[in-house]
This record gives sequence, C-alpha cells and structure tokens, in this order.
Amino acid sequence: MNKLFGGLGGIVGSACTVQLEFKRADGQAVKTVTVKSRKDEQETLPLYTNKDSVQGEVKVTPIPGKKVDHQGIRVQLLGEIELAAERGHPHEFVSLGGSVAVAERSHPHEFVSLGGSVAVAERSHPHEFVSLGGSVAVAERSHPHEFVSLVRDLSPPGELLTQQTLPFEFNNVEMQYDSYRGLQARLRYLLRVTVTRGLGQSVVRDFPFWVRNYEQPPEQGPPIKMEVGIEDCLHIEFEYNKGSYQLKDTVVGKIYFLLVRIKLKHMELEIRRRETTGAGAGAKNESETIAKYEIMDGAPARGEVIPIRLFLSPYELSPSYKNVHNKFSVRYFLNLVLVDEEDRRYFKQQEITLYRLDERDQPEDGLRKPLLSAGNSSLFSPPATTSGPAGPGSSSAAGGGTSDAGSVQPAGRAAAATPAVEPAALPAAEPSEAAPLLSSTEPLAAT
Repeated sequence: MNKLFGGLGGIVGSACTVQLEFKRADGQAVKTVTVKSRKDEQETLPLYTNKDSVQGEVKVTPIPGKKVDHQGIRVQLLGEIELAAERGHPHEFVSLGGSVAVAERSHPHEFVSLGGSVAVAERSHPHEFVSLGGSVAVAERSHPHEFVSLVRDLSPPGELLTQQTLPFEFNNVEMQYDSYRGLQARLRYLLRVTVTRGLGQSVVRDFPFWVRNYEQPPEQGPPIKMEVGIEDCLHIEFEYNKGSYQLKDTVVGKIYFLLVRIKLKHMELEIRRRETTGAGAGAKNESETIAKYEIMDGAPARGEVIPIRLFLSPYELSPSYKNVHNKFSVRYFLNLVLVDEEDRRYFKQQEITLYRLDERDQPEDGLRKPLLSAGNSSLFSPPATTSGPAGPGSSSAAGGGTSDAGSVQPAGRAAAATPAVEPAALPAAEPSEAAPLLSSTEPLAAT
C-alpha cells in the first residue's frame, strides 16, 4: 500500500490540512529508501531516478465546520541546491540593554528667536527590533539555487467545503543529479503544494523525495602502486587493486614494509570525503572521515606484508560528483595513516572514484568479486628488489587472514628487500601532529 505523506499545511491554525500520496501508473507501490537526516535520524522517502514520471494525489481537507475560500491550488516539482556558505547571518547594530538605539534625536524647532528658542514637544525613542543576545536578527536567508521547476495547476479559485482529492502527474522528469546531504552542500527534490489565499494566509506544504541515478562501470586502469617513505627511517610500498569502485565494492590491496627504523605502534586506513564549494579564490573545502579501519596493531618488521580488504557497503557513501550544476564537487580519498610510539602520525592520501551501479546488476550477496586474483596480478606478489636472495617466507607473504569483523591479521613475513629508489627526506613531525609520507614519485601535502 502506498504511503501517505502529509499533515498540517502551513503554520498552526491554518484553515486546512494538506496530504500527498505518491503513486505509480501500474498500481505498484512506489519504491522507498531510508536516508539519514541532519539530526542523524532515519527518514523514509519515495525513490525515483532520472526520466521517471512523478505522480500521485493531493488531498486538501478543510477544518470541520468551516468553509475555505482559496484562489487556486497548485503543485510544484522543484530541484534545489543549498550551500552552507550562502546562508544568511544576523546583522549586529548598537545594542543597549536588549534594544537597538538608532542614532536619532530631534532638535528643537526654532520659530522666532528672542534670546531663546521654542522647543516643540518632540523626542524620538529607540527603535526596538528582535534582540538575540545583544544582536539584531534580521530575517535574511539565501534562496536555494533551483535547477528544476515544474508547475501543475490542480484547482481553479473556489471554495472548499469537504475533502477534495486532486490527481497530478509530471512525465519523464529530468533529474540528472543525485539527491545529496553533506556538510557544505545539500541537493534535494520536493513537491510543494500551495493553497493560495489572501492576506498572507496561503497554506504551503513540502513533500521531499529522493533521487538516485546509475552509471556504467568505467574502464579500469592498472593497479595503483606507489613507494613512500622517510629517508633512512621508513620505506613502504602500497598497492590498491584499482582506482574506481562501485558503492558495494571491496578495496583490496597490500602494504610492503621495505625499511623500518622507527617504532610504529599501529596503522589505519581511512575513507575521507572532501566537499568543495565555490570556485577559484573563493573555493572552500570541507573534509570528514567516513570510516576508520585498523589494519595493523604492533610494530612491523622489515619485509612484513600487510593485506588490505575493506568492504565499502557498510558505510554511508555517495558517488563522486564533479562540479554539480557549477556549485559543488565531492571527492573520496583512501588515507593511509601510520602512528609511531610518540604518537606522531604519517600519512599518504590516494584519490579514488566511486560510482553507483544499477542494483539489479549486483550479485545476491551484495558483494562483487575482486577483479584480481593471486594468480594473475602483481598485487599479490612481493615487490621487485635490486639485491639480496629471497627469503623462505616470500611465497606465503599474501597469506594474511581476515576476521569476520573485517579486521586483518598481520601476514607472514616476506623476503628482505632493498629499495631501488631512496625517497626524499621528510622532517619528523612533532608529537600528536600529522606528517605526510613523501612519495618517491610525487609528494602529497597534508590536509
């Protein structure tokens, strides 16, 4: 049965209630999705995709025993982008005891000057506005950027005596962007029902819905492989099996410790999301850690090989977005963090691309098979060395186990290796500070 979305329209004391029911032309129930609201509460919304038809019924019910005169009823389908940087702020003026004193004082009016002046009984008083802690809150709020705006008139001007049911339909709606809720940007779709009345008594009710679009898998390039380290202290090599992942994919990789002369305490792998709003000098970046995954506990030895197997499906991830309506972008990074015994942090970030596949193409267990296996990829082979014989443990270096909870146990030791390229020196960070691991190919700045 279709879910009925509705309630009181407008403010308390409105003349009628407005409800809306989403429907499908074939009579089937509308798909729904559960998303997290701003207050970390779960919210169930109707789910659509690009070029879907949005249709249903609006039910307008007057207060029992009252007649409602209106100037028309309409429904709008809107797509909006809101940016946190454009939200209005209260304007502060001079605050005196909770009221605002505008610099205004009348002067006596002079008529006939006979050694004095005639003062008309006139004196101004301070103008009081809304005072919040000594500041004046002026009703100012930026309007969202609309990229979709469709209107359907449901009823001409008239009277409401009983409940009125009004069907509506928007065919093949262009909804090219996904719904998104982030720290600095929000993209949403909604149906807005308006019962127009005079004297500012119009009843307006919003009914949001969610949009998800699907992509074809991009062409996969070679595995990501990079050597990073600190000169004469630490030299590691890491590999990820690919650079693009669908939202229910698994990140598979390896970390090789080629030189270890500092006492490491543990190692983590983070998924970080970075939102960028604006452009040029006015661009603003905001990052958040979506997931933190410990892949090593304890000090590694030279030749140690640590496997990585990180499932993406448990986390609240969105696809990567590039320049959505020229307003914002969303990028994802894998952040490898090493912490020594003095709590100094060394890290290296690698950008990855996330995309959403059609759920009908997913395997039943929701996980896709890794594209690489132990027999056909260098990902599961120890790195090439310039000197030194292979140790007896090199053939079993990829045998690290994975627990049911997803934590990875350290694998067996690989052959001792001498790096072919010495990475450039990097000064050690102060305790509790983060220092970037320097790549032998390109450095990455700290975030």
